[in-house]
Amino acid sequence: MKTMKNRLRYLLMVLPIFLLVGFVTVFADNVQAASNSMKFDFGNGGTVSGYTQVKAETAYNSRVGYGFNTPSQMKNVSASGSGMLSDAVQFMASGMTSNNTFNVDLANGLYQVRVYLGNTMRTSVAAEGVYQIMNMTGNNATAAFILPVTDGQLNILATAGKDGYAFTMSALEITRLSDNPAMPPTIWLCGDSTVCDYYPLATSSQCGWGQLLGSYVDSSFYVKNLATSGQYAKGFVNSGQFASVLKYLKKGDYYVISIGINDGNYSNETEYYETVTSMVKQAKAKGATVVLVKQQGRATDVSQHPNLTGRWFGGSLDRIGNEQNVKVVDLFNLAFTYYKSIGQAATTNLFLTDGLHPNREGAKILARLVADDVKFSTSQGATQPSIAPSQGTGATGIITDGSLNGKEFMLRNVNSGLYMDINGAKAANGTNVQQWGANGVEAHKTWRAVHQGNGYYQLYSKIADGNTYLLDVDCARTANGTNIQIYQNTYHDAQLFRFKKNADGSYVILTKVSNDSSCVEVKSALTSSGANVQEWEVNGHNCQSWYMEEIGGNPSPSPSPVMVPSAVPVPSQAPAQTQVPSAAPSKAPAAGNSSVSVKADVNSWNGGYTANINIENKGSQNVTGWTLKLKKADFQIGGSWNVTIKESGDYYVLTSVDWNGTINANGTISFGFSCNGTFNPDFYYEFAYNGGSTSSDGQAQEPVSTPVPSQTPVQTPVPSEAPKHNPTIYIAGDSTVQTYRESYYPQQGWGAYLGDFLRSGVTIANHAIAGRSSKNFVTQGRLDAILNTIQKGDYLLIQFAINDANYNNEDRYAPVSDGTYQRYIKMYVEGALNKGATPILVTTTLSLGSYSNGRFVNSYNDYCNAMKQIAAQYKIPCIDLNTLMVNHLNQIGYNSAYNYYMISSSDASTDKTHFTETGAKAVASLVANGIKGLNIELSGYVK
Repeated sequence: MKTMKNRLRYLLMVLPIFLLVGFVTVFADNVQAASNSMKFDFGNGGTVSGYTQVKAETAYNSRVGYGFNTPSQMKNVSASGSGMLSDAVQFMASGMTSNNTFNVDLANGLYQVRVYLGNTMRTSVAAEGVYQIMNMTGNNATAAFILPVTDGQLNILATAGKDGYAFTMSALEITRLSDNPAMPPTIWLCGDSTVCDYYPLATSSQCGWGQLLGSYVDSSFYVKNLATSGQYAKGFVNSGQFASVLKYLKKGDYYVISIGINDGNYSNETEYYETVTSMVKQAKAKGATVVLVKQQGRATDVSQHPNLTGRWFGGSLDRIGNEQNVKVVDLFNLAFTYYKSIGQAATTNLFLTDGLHPNREGAKILARLVADDVKFSTSQGATQPSIAPSQGTGATGIITDGSLNGKEFMLRNVNSGLYMDINGAKAANGTNVQQWGANGVEAHKTWRAVHQGNGYYQLYSKIADGNTYLLDVDCARTANGTNIQIYQNTYHDAQLFRFKKNADGSYVILTKVSNDSSCVEVKSALTSSGANVQEWEVNGHNCQSWYMEEIGGNPSPSPSPVMVPSAVPVPSQAPAQTQVPSAAPSKAPAAGNSSVSVKADVNSWNGGYTANINIENKGSQNVTGWTLKLKKADFQIGGSWNVTIKESGDYYVLTSVDWNGTINANGTISFGFSCNGTFNPDFYYEFAYNGGSTSSDGQAQEPVSTPVPSQTPVQTPVPSEAPKHNPTIYIAGDSTVQTYRESYYPQQGWGAYLGDFLRSGVTIANHAIAGRSSKNFVTQGRLDAILNTIQKGDYLLIQFAINDANYNNEDRYAPVSDGTYQRYIKMYVEGALNKGATPILVTTTLSLGSYSNGRFVNSYNDYCNAMKQIAAQYKIPCIDLNTLMVNHLNQIGYNSAYNYYMISSSDASTDKTHFTETGAKAVASLVANGIKGLNIELSGYVK
């Protein structure tokens, strides 16, 4: 597997001296590059600046120092991201110890390796013959790990996270951390779905407590979470996860075992006891400290009478702990005591709907309980250097002295490689802070630290005279997403920051207004120039870490520090500046600022219309805390998207949702709603923001006519004959759409017969499958399978709702009420559009049970309305199949409709949802006629 040889000795024997000199120069340059950082962009698409392109056919070459060990087992594939994430390589052969690796020659030392996946459902990453990251999920997922290189070469591959799916990698970043190839003090985790990592690591709603443990332990520890969903003790050993622990485990490390929930399904208590005991003995032999953790219970345990004392082989852990003299953490009772103190309702809110798995807030509680009970300490004998926490860039400590005072530096984001920048280099209060590339040392990217005591610093920008504008947390707020800007000295906590140093030399910049619980980050971990810089709670992601690139020369004189008592209250609105104010100064534009415009983009729809409201901020300051008031006399609002709407007297009051509360300078936000009646182009609005306001007549386009009231309007005319292009119609849907084998007779889905109503030349690719919702069709990689093959000119029909509404099934549940359904449907829409294909939304089918007072009636109204609203938002076609079926079934009557459903197939059947072949053909005919009525190119294919 190791391909790097002592080639220098060979060349001395066979090559002329002048060639030898040339080779040594190249080789030395290569090692020099590797000693700092290396970045690889995989695939045969374009290459991002600063990265080296590596195609699947690139074989390892000792001269360049990298390449694939077995290129014949690699494949170039596309990916759904942008830039370096738009393509990838697929590892056709895999396995933890596979030799189908990407090899990189590296000088011995300690390295951080960041992996970016391509399109994937679930992928693990192995390096040096063992697992490094378990079960990364989702397209373009990213995570990092550290490892020592001791033999001059890194060997890495993407491998199975879930069998049957492609394992791809889009990019790889390698950063040298130390010349010493020794792992830092490490906490190794063995566990299941209540412990493991979920993606995206920084924002996942489901969260294992191991994912967050790094936030509650000494920052010198590196947390290595090898837990996986569905795992049991024997499986952890057999799958190779324990081998990954043993490879690096050493004195000073901790090995934490919290497993058992699945052992009752796949194993038994005897095997559980024997397996855990064996792991404990082997870990102790390595000099590690072993901790056994009894697993927390279910959300409903708090209401059990009498109280439970434990679950899932907790007694075996007590026995092992006593026999092996290792600590046992009774997390079951620690959590139970906490849950009891807050009550059942609050406890329920800490879990997913299944009552077993913690959500992010619940995982925080569990991680803190474990950390507080164990009191992880580096006094166990570890002497290795400290490093980042799990999968990211954790710290080696907060700087509490004035050692940075007077230093001038540029701040480069670890995640994106771009610099903290003042938008437009504008020296004005409220100018936004963003990330951007650098062209040498620039004043609007340069900062000077001025110590204010106790490790808190003001950060002066070098623009203007270098002593006027400081980095500032907008209005001293602490909420996630609060904007970061510059402002004149307010002598307030909003302008005080601490630096928490990471092992790789980067820093987390903590905000004092949050009591160091939040920091300065790049929004949504974006890597593009212009991405916003904001405040967010510390989560360990690389977007929250910054390299401090110090500027040489003598710094400008520092202003005298002025300390503000910590008792100064955080204001809701900042007053005018004073020498030592009791609140932060005003940052609001003057009332009546005409730099904000409100426009409505209107389209006719379903007997009424939809209005997309676009608010443009043409000014130089960010707009925050906005409110839009509209008269009820002008609008009869029904559904809405991307906005919160309440009623107040004669007005609708519209306010932001989480992600559009700030309108950046020269930026625009949009949201919308559907309305009954006709549009009034002279509508009146009042728009208030940052303490200012403006009002005006709206500006709008005239409504667009639509020939079919039940369809979302599109304006392409119906072709007189079938187009020359022969498209493929991809279908994403559930069991009412699926194509069934003969063994299921007489059950069939409408997707099986759609082609019968179309002219030749159209290919149907029916990916619909039973039990799928908009959510798990994505999470299981089925949408990826479509997007990997769909092409420009193709079509994607999308029908989901029935399984999305199943709140008893967390895997499927995607409610409209919190926007989950809309978010997933938009993934299909945007995925198709990005490929040049046309998405067509289809409202869900009607069941026989949707019959009331002698007539069939619409069902799943909230899901159907959400479909229509998304179609209007993206201006894409929508077939209202739910309404088409209501009209059709009312026309033929209940008795005839009865034969459409499986309940008619036998006396024993009660199935009023799924179709017989007769019903499936009828519904397929309705869909085909719906396509014809869309007046798009595909309409010309309908017979």
